[in-house]
Amino acid sequence: MLTITPIRTPERASDHLARVHRYGAEEPPVTAWFGAGAAAKGLSGPVDGAQLETLLDGRINEWTRLGRRRGGERDHRPGWELMFSAPKSVSLAALVGGDQTLLMAHDAATREALTWLEVQAAATRLSSGGKRHVLPTGCLLAAIVRHEVSRAAEPHLHSRVLVVNATLAATGTWRTLHSLPLYVGARQAGIRYQQALAGYAGTLGYDIAWRANDTCELDAVPRELSSLFSSRTKALEQRLARRGLDRRTASGKQREHATRQASAARSPLPGEQQRRHDGTLAQQAGFDLEAFVARTRQAGQRTLTHSPSIDGSTVNDPSAPLSSTRVEGL
Repeated sequence: MLTITPIRTPERASDHLARVHRYGAEEPPVTAWFGAGAAAKGLSGPVDGAQLETLLDGRINEWTRLGRRRGGERDHRPGWELMFSAPKSVSLAALVGGDQTLLMAHDAATREALTWLEVQAAATRLSSGGKRHVLPTGCLLAAIVRHEVSRAAEPHLHSRVLVVNATLAATGTWRTLHSLPLYVGARQAGIRYQQALAGYAGTLGYDIAWRANDTCELDAVPRELSSLFSSRTKALEQRLARRGLDRRTASGKQREHATRQASAARSPLPGEQQRRHDGTLAQQAGFDLEAFVARTRQAGQRTLTHSPSIDGSTVNDPSAPLSSTRVEGL
């Protein structure tokens, strides 16, 4: 699933880079720069928080300050947050069950969907002869931040992609993005993410079940187990239902508001205590996630050798965990 919301302030980037978003580890989230815009600026590897805030503020380089003058001051929209959420069954198998290759699959699927979105939706608007027209640029400047827990301290594998409101026009100058194509392309990008993730999971030996809303799940994981670890989602749906809405009919702003009001945030247990706690909870519900992952991987005998990790590099040993990244400037 993919949602898109405006970034209110550049300082929000610091929240997304905090340590509390890792599952079973007291380390910063795994991060990476993405897009032709990042390449043009020579940005690669882990994301520097201070540098990201500067870019979100429209300060692209020494001579470029994006935005409009209003009342003598510069007015600039920082950008947009795209959130790619893995199906709950994938989150459980990857995080509680310990299948690191599913983390790689999520990272690779996220990058595939973003690459499509960059080609299809990245554009700016230019004025010519008193008229405005849209110029495709095929250039995004974004930071990928992988999160692994929900605000309710439940396993929730998702990546927040912080898209900077900047793109390179054909003239080689930096301009603001035209947001409408991003919103229009978001649904198809979300479907492409699900399709890519399902393909990778199938390669690993997991059977896939497709839902009516164009999302997939690992077929063997009971819905009741997924629901057990989805208290925040249930609270969100209940709040929307009180207003005669659901997640499809609600606007992005309505979903965001309902999400923040759904339930109080909780802190995850330190270190491996969270994984042991969730594993025990799943066993009490009649499903051993670690045993399920072990059986599936043994029966499948397939790996994601050479699949790209979050930073686009290749991982030859799929059993090795993704390396954490230290985020500077926070």
